[in-house]
Amino acid sequence: MSKTKEFLKIIGSLVLLIILTALVGVFLGLAGFNPNTSGAGIIVVLLSQLVFGVCTYLIIKKKNLYINDRGILKDSWKMIIIGLGTAGFGNILLSQVVMALGEDNALVKNSYDMLNTAFGTTNTFETVIQILVLVIVAPIVEEYLFRGYVFAECKKMFSLPASLILNGLLFGLFHMNLLQGINTFFLAIVLSLIYYHRANIKDNIIVHMSNNAVAVLPAFFPKALTVISAITIISIIFGLYFLVKICREKSA
Repeated sequence: MSKTKEFLKIIGSLVLLIILTALVGVFLGLAGFNPNTSGAGIIVVLLSQLVFGVCTYLIIKKKNLYINDRGILKDSWKMIIIGLGTAGFGNILLSQVVMALGEDNALVKNSYDMLNTAFGTTNTFETVIQILVLVIVAPIVEEYLFRGYVFAECKKMFSLPASLILNGLLFGLFHMNLLQGINTFFLAIVLSLIYYHRANIKDNIIVHMSNNAVAVLPAFFPKALTVISAITIISIIFGLYFLVKICREKSA
């Protein structure tokens, strides 16, 4: 089968997952649950991630894919630094994008509205769900889906640079949000590099969890926002050092 057909299969799988996500909201709406109310969006996101998880499992099982998993290694702590660094870089990047477009830009406003609807919380229970979704469920599901399946399959057909870019584009588009899309594009490239060179999905999950945790921490420790920002900025330097070293070790 041609590369084009194989690649279209990957896109088809992602489109199907997006449709299933939409259906989750539709079914909840028919059941009398309004996903657009404050705090309700996070429940929809949780259910959507669970649907993603089941579908990803079925895809991997059907295609008999081998997911590289060496467990938590003695130097896996470095992945935390890389994750914090990607979060720091992402925050700087997004601030520049917002500054360039302007906070009154319709696309920027729409992006913020979508994020507030999806991840806004009004009580402790919803906040716990938010942490569960962003820091635990999403990183696990998305790493198996986008690195274990999408990137691995792209790498069979294309060069490493092309696979990195394609994975970044698909990961960004999958989030269907301008600001998230820009951020996740670069995050996906880092995660794909780590999966390629480390061959360990657990390392990917740690990086992804650390990155997402930065988005949640300010809500619990608003007074520590300056400290958190400083840590992520410092982590950019050390995270980049670790990432470059990882790539060189594999290439050596």
